[in-house]
Amino acid sequence: MNSTKNSNLSLYAGQIYAKSQICSFIDDIIIVPDKKCRKGKKFMKVYDNEFYGKVTYNKKLAIWKRTIPIELFFNKKICSLDCYIEDTNFMYTQIKYNIDNFGTTLEQLPDSIIEIQKKNERRQRELFDKYLKEPKAMMELFENAIIKDFYEERKNLLEDEEYCISEFGAEITEKIRTAGTNEKILDMVHFKELTLGKKQIRIIGECEYYCVNFGVGIMLDGTIDVGAVDMIYR
Repeated sequence: MNSTKNSNLSLYAGQIYAKSQICSFIDDIIIVPDKKCRKGKKFMKVYDNEFYGKVTYNKKLAIWKRTIPIELFFNKKICSLDCYIEDTNFMYTQIKYNIDNFGTTLEQLPDSIIEIQKKNERRQRELFDKYLKEPKAMMELFENAIIKDFYEERKNLLEDEEYCISEFGAEITEKIRTAGTNEKILDMVHFKELTLGKKQIRIIGECEYYCVNFGVGIMLDGTIDVGAVDMIYR
């Protein structure tokens, strides 16, 4: 391999270390029309994944998306969420599935890159097996964490009621003040999507008493994060 190619591989290896996310065994490829595009103008690949079902791949974001939403039990109701799976290693994945070749082949990739991919894939599957095969227990942990966080936030917000009203409005401020049951507290949370990452499962959405996007996350060791989206990423 010439020096230019070695230099390119080193650069990509650095990108992978910073950006590496998740992927896994994808067997069959089906071509279907992209519903967002005009008929006959564009097609997208649907990959049949043995763990996650049918998924599509977003090259720009280096992330998989299930074609069918995931359904979870939250606040005594079923919620349907978009489901994303982070790519374990964008370079490995895109070469393997002929999305991009980066001027090299899988056989030419350094062992360190392959090891990162295997480590991330293994950890992701452990997260999936522990929390998403039977997600009821995970969702109960999230509910408890949200309720605890609510009482802390309410205390802070109502210390300056004028600010609370200016930020959220009188109606939401009253909901914050009077929420006396777990159900009413959880009713103020509206989840939109779940992401299975290499270190953490995250559920993102909106919360009526947060002025920014809201989310919860759980790690393999059971560590739970709740609050503003920027604060929960691991």
